[in-house]
Amino acid sequence: MQFYLVSNFGTIVRILSGIGLSVFFGIFAFFVVQSIYVLSGGSWGYWPKPVVIIAWFYLPGLFGSLGSFLPIWIYSEYSIMYKAIAIIIVIIFVILVSYFTFNLTLNKYEGLDYWLRYGMIKDMANTIVWMAIISSNIVSLFLLGVIFLYQNNFKKN
Repeated sequence: MQFYLVSNFGTIVRILSGIGLSVFFGIFAFFVVQSIYVLSGGSWGYWPKPVVIIAWFYLPGLFGSLGSFLPIWIYSEYSIMYKAIAIIIVIIFVILVSYFTFNLTLNKYEGLDYWLRYGMIKDMANTIVWMAIISSNIVSLFLLGVIFLYQNNFKKN
């Protein structure tokens, strides 16, 4: 039985650097969004609501998840089909996690006054960013395991 030795030292380094980069990108993305918020006068009131929601909640999570699939998938030795499928799955999963985390966190603050509830935007954004980063890393590790099992348990003709 021949094993494809994909889980070597290079793969471990890519996984660890992906986790580290995702944390860095998440912090950097949230810093950029918060800086724009402060430089624009500290109010998103005159911006359209969808722009605010995407910029403040979804964009940092997506940007943070870039760190997990850039080194893990783009620089891996897998075929392009595996890379494309894995990146699409990670992005879709991060968008879904960000959406559900946004709605659950917003519902948590439902009983508060309007200004107090939307004063919790920073907490909501932090929660969403870290959930997106954690979920992208978990999904990437899961997909690496699936590909490893697929390559080692199904013979190619």
